[in-house]
Amino acid sequence: MSNALTRATTRPRIPRTSLLFLVPFLGLLWDAVAHVYSFVVYNSSSPTFAIFIVVPLAGALAVLRGGRLGYAVSLIISFQFFLVEGPFGGLAAGAWSSVTVTDYFLIFMITAPALFLALFYSAAGLTKLLRPRGVPPRLARVVPPPSLLVLLAVGFVIGGVTIGMIAAPTELRLSQHLSAVKPDVIILQGAGDSKKGLSYSPVNYTVTVGTTVTWLNNDTVTHSIAESNGLFDSGPLPPDATFNFTFTAPGAYQYSCTYHPWMVGTITVSAK
Repeated sequence: MSNALTRATTRPRIPRTSLLFLVPFLGLLWDAVAHVYSFVVYNSSSPTFAIFIVVPLAGALAVLRGGRLGYAVSLIISFQFFLVEGPFGGLAAGAWSSVTVTDYFLIFMITAPALFLALFYSAAGLTKLLRPRGVPPRLARVVPPPSLLVLLAVGFVIGGVTIGMIAAPTELRLSQHLSAVKPDVIILQGAGDSKKGLSYSPVNYTVTVGTTVTWLNNDTVTHSIAESNGLFDSGPLPPDATFNFTFTAPGAYQYSCTYHPWMVGTITVSAK
């Protein structure tokens, strides 16, 4: 018992006024709030969506109690964001190009720097908690000066919002002009807003084998065309961009938008 008591009393503690506590704790809370907002506003019906709310809240509670698990959760969530949802073709890339959908744009403008900070401070906090008291911190250099990180994060948000305000009117004007290409399926204006109930025109399109179908994004935000079984995926499709795919086998092919999963359409291919 004395050994256990000794380990408990010598375990490092992180003050709640320290950035090592505040950044991971607030980052996890923000991540949970952002997913709750998306769940309510964008009417997500995915059964796994609750995981993205419960896990950050549980992690924030663990951080509040000074547990290592909370810092590990914050580190994993931050890393997962940049790996899967980050600026390299993920949801964040679609949101940053969707400057006319203000809430969607702002959520990711705040989430990216918040989790960027959390990534560094979670690693530093976890390192401190795993280090026995009295052992000198060997990984102190992992975290750059706090003022530099905060400056980068605030600058990113202010710069992004400013550029978005400038770009939004131009993007809106460009989207009002259809491309010279005659599309088969059009992504309607306003499809990025789940409340409007818009998606594709037509929603169901029938062709014969060997036909090339052309989609046109006539909305003001970035969308994508992704077949449910992975047969084709346009990747980010900005306003006025087109995507083509040639169907070589009969069948019914359902597709949706990666960024706005309520947008679902079907291409029915019949034999000649």
